[in-house]
Amino acid sequence: MKNFVKKVILFTAVVIAFLVFMVIYIVDFIPSQFDDLYQAEIVNKINRLRETKGRKIVYASGSSGAFCIDSKKITDNLGLEFVNLGLHAGLGQFYINEISKDYLNKGDILIIAHEFDTYYTDGEATGGISLLATSLNDHFEYYKYFDNSDKKKFIKYLPAYIFTKLDKLIYKKSDADGIYSASAFNKYGDIKYELNESLEHDYYHHFENYTKEFPKSIIEYYHDLLKFAEKKGVYVVLNFPYMRVKTKEVDYKHVDELGDAIQKELGIKSLYPLKEAIKEEKYFYDTANHCNTFGKNEYNNKLIKSLKKYMKENNI
Repeated sequence: MKNFVKKVILFTAVVIAFLVFMVIYIVDFIPSQFDDLYQAEIVNKINRLRETKGRKIVYASGSSGAFCIDSKKITDNLGLEFVNLGLHAGLGQFYINEISKDYLNKGDILIIAHEFDTYYTDGEATGGISLLATSLNDHFEYYKYFDNSDKKKFIKYLPAYIFTKLDKLIYKKSDADGIYSASAFNKYGDIKYELNESLEHDYYHHFENYTKEFPKSIIEYYHDLLKFAEKKGVYVVLNFPYMRVKTKEVDYKHVDELGDAIQKELGIKSLYPLKEAIKEEKYFYDTANHCNTFGKNEYNNKLIKSLKKYMKENNI
């Protein structure tokens, strides 16, 4: 009986050791299979942030940042390197913000420019753990940027991650599609294509659905972020990306109240009033936040003008 138990224990240990070996081998030694995915661009964005020397402006945002920002134009006009972390709102505000914190230095400017509706979430990833996991692109050192709940989800998701990686390796599958792929970005982390049209769709921001009450977790997070920034000597400013809205239906008094409320609750002043971010269809490509080429040019001109004013007022 004792020999049988020993054999079972030995067999179990061998199986566990084999499984651990296979996990390590698949994760660490099989080349990444997610390089082509849109969300994998976060790795290039982090690398650019890490490699940028001297004072800089860091733009923390969702996909509006990817579609609406011209980093070179802003850099050339302001004389400070502009690092665009905008990629996907589904990654969560906290994930993008925490990435930026690691590389902020005294005199840097952090622009908080997340899509307005995401301030009503808990700041966690809303795009699902598969989005977060594949954004890592086998760079597990970035796992530290996940919040605690997402870390737990990722551990549970790890087997599915491994099988997805093997599936792509064996069958050469690609989920990347045109503009929503890693190849759509230039070296600055901005969408590189000319988007000279406004696609028909029903995506709008509805301000009547937004209230002046924001989740406690969001408020507390930004208060802690401001304390961090103060210690580091970093400037933090709020910015509202352009939003596709049915302009004739907007209650601008309510919008003004919302803009005042979010600045008060987060403790961060905005570059311009919320109502100035409200735009009609001609500014957008395929969602309520993705600029077309016309909208991108207009947004960057406004952002540059607003930042020049902010920098002058703060002697930057």
